[in-house]
Formats: sequence, structure tokens, C-alpha cells
Amino acid sequence: MEQTSMNFKPSTLTPQAQKLLNRLEQGPITNVYIRDELRLLEYRRRKFEVKKHIEPDRTIVKKFLGKGIVEYSIVASFNCKTGLISREADAGNQPAAT
Repeated sequence: MEQTSMNFKPSTLTPQAQKLLNRLEQGPITNVYIRDELRLLEYRRRKFEVKKHIEPDRTIVKKFLGKGIVEYSIVASFNCKTGLISREADAGNQPAAT
């Protein structure tokens, strides 16, 4: 019996960065949620780890919602050869890449 779909390779992310990645893969998340619900006080470093882990296929973008609140989401990276762009860019919301 073959188990080709199982991945036994250990993660290269720290546990806190893995927690952030798991939540980002579910959908957009705000900096307030990261601080209050995930209990990550220094999330910028974790966000950097996650971004380096998912590149070059995907990237993290941020959108300013006002009053110090920022929304982060994972989107497909732009690729000149394939023409892949993020859904936010299609909708006219130009998020700032982080």
C-alpha cells in the first residue's frame, strides 16, 4: 500500500508562524484579530516568516481599513508568463504588498 499523499516532512515554520499561516489560509484577517484572538503580539516577524515560506507562488497583501486597522490576506503572486493576478486587484482594490 502506497501513501504518496502523506507528507512527513517537518514544517520549517515556528509554531506561531504556522498558527498565523493556518488562519490566513482560511481567509482575510485583521491585525486586531491577530493580536486578540491568536495572541501574537509581535506578528510582523511571523508574517515575514509566512511570506518567505509561501513565496513565490503566493504572497501576503495588506489593505488599510482605517483607524489603524489593517487586513492581511494570501493571494496568488503576479506572474508575467501566466498572467496570474490577485482577486483584489481584479476588483479594483489595489492592496499594498508587504
